[in-house]
Amino acid sequence: SNTGDIVWRQAERLYKDDEFEQAREKYLQVEEQQNNYERAIAKAALCLYKIRDVDGAKVEFLRYIEEFLPDPTHVVNTPQKKLARQMAKAQVVFYLGRIAYSNADYERVIELYTGFEKEFPDQTSYAPNALYMLLMSHLGLRNFEAAEATHAILRDTFPTENVTGRGALQMYNLVKAEQEAALAAGDADRAHELLRKMAEYMNISNSLTAEGVFSNLHKETSLWIDLEEWANAETAARRAIDTAGPEEEDTVTKHLMPALGLGLLRQKRVDEAFEILDPLVPDPDDKEDPRRVSAEVTANWCRAVCGWIEGDENNIVEVPGVGDAATIEKASKLWLRLTNKEKNDGNQWEEPWYALKFELFHCWYRWGLVDSTKSESCKGLGNDLRDYAGPTFGDIEAKCGNRVLQKRYQWLWDKVR
Repeated sequence: SNTGDIVWRQAERLYKDDEFEQAREKYLQVEEQQNNYERAIAKAALCLYKIRDVDGAKVEFLRYIEEFLPDPTHVVNTPQKKLARQMAKAQVVFYLGRIAYSNADYERVIELYTGFEKEFPDQTSYAPNALYMLLMSHLGLRNFEAAEATHAILRDTFPTENVTGRGALQMYNLVKAEQEAALAAGDADRAHELLRKMAEYMNISNSLTAEGVFSNLHKETSLWIDLEEWANAETAARRAIDTAGPEEEDTVTKHLMPALGLGLLRQKRVDEAFEILDPLVPDPDDKEDPRRVSAEVTANWCRAVCGWIEGDENNIVEVPGVGDAATIEKASKLWLRLTNKEKNDGNQWEEPWYALKFELFHCWYRWGLVDSTKSESCKGLGNDLRDYAGPTFGDIEAKCGNRVLQKRYQWLWDKVR
C-alpha cells in the first residue's frame, strides 16, 4: 500500500539524518505485506548497531538469519520481495561479520564472508570491505595461502577499490618477512620469486593511493631495480619524484634521480639518462664542487657519455653514448679515478679492476674518434695492458675465469690498433 511506502520513506529519511532511534521506530512499523518488509527488519537492527547497542543488534541479526529466513511461512515469491530479501541478507551477513571481526573472532568472519562477493554480486560497497576483513582474518590465523587467494579475488573483482590497495600493503609486509626468511636460509631462487611478489603488491598499493606515499613509491622503485625491470622502475621513480615534498629533496637527489637515470640507461634511452644524471655528477677538477655521488652513479653517467659494450663472447655489441669531446674527457678522468681506487684497494689485475680498466680503455677509444690526437694514447694503453695480460689478454680468462671480458678486450684492441 502507499501508506506502507510512506512509512518506509520516512524511516529512510530519518536514518539518513542519523536519527537512528526514531528511524528504528518507523522501520518497525513497516508491515509484513510491504515489499521492503525484510529490508526494514535489517535496518531496524542496524539502527541498534549505529547507537552502539551491538549486542542488541547481533541478537536481531541472528534472529533474522537463523529463525526468520528458514521459516517456510516466510517464502517470498515476487521479484520485488526477492530483491528486498537479497539486500537485507547482504546487510545482515555483512554486519555480523563486522561484529565478529571487531572481536577478533576470525573463524566466524571466515564462515560468514567466504563467497560473499559471489552470493551478493550487487553489493559493491559491502563486498570489497568483506573481502578485506576476510583477508585480514586469514592473516590473523596465519593462513597465508588463503590470504593470498583472497587478495587475488579482491584484485580481480575490485581492482580500483581503496581496500584492494590496503590489502596489497598487508600482503607486501607478509611476503617481505617470508623473503627475508628465504634469504637467511640461503634459498636465492625462492627469495627472488618473493621479491617479484613484493614488487607487485607494492605496485598495487601505490597505484590505488591517489596522491602516492613517497616512501612506498621509493620502495617500489628499489624493488623493480633489484628485479631489473627497468620500465617499471622508471614509472615508480617518476611518480616518487612527482610526489616528493621539500623534506624529501635529499632522497630524490641521492636515490631517485640516480634510479631514474639507471632505468632509462638500461632501456637504452641514453640521451634521457644523460639529462637526468648530468646535474648530479661533480667536476673531477673542481675540489670545491659540493656534489657527492656514489661510484655506481659516476659509472652510469660515464656510460651515458661514452656508451658501453654488452653481449656474450660471440655477439659483442656497442651501445653508443651521447658525449662530445668535453664530456668524454670528464668521463676519462672519472673512469681513471674509479680504476685507481680499485688499485689502491689492492685489487689491481683482479676482475673488478680489469672490468673498470676496460671501461677506461673503451672511453679513450671513443675519445680518439672525436679527437684524433687521443688515438695514440689509446693504443699506448692497449699495449701496456697486453704487456701484462698477454697479446690476446689471456690472463683475464686464466686468472679471473672471465672469457667474455677477455673477448671484449680482444674485440676493442682490434678496433684500436
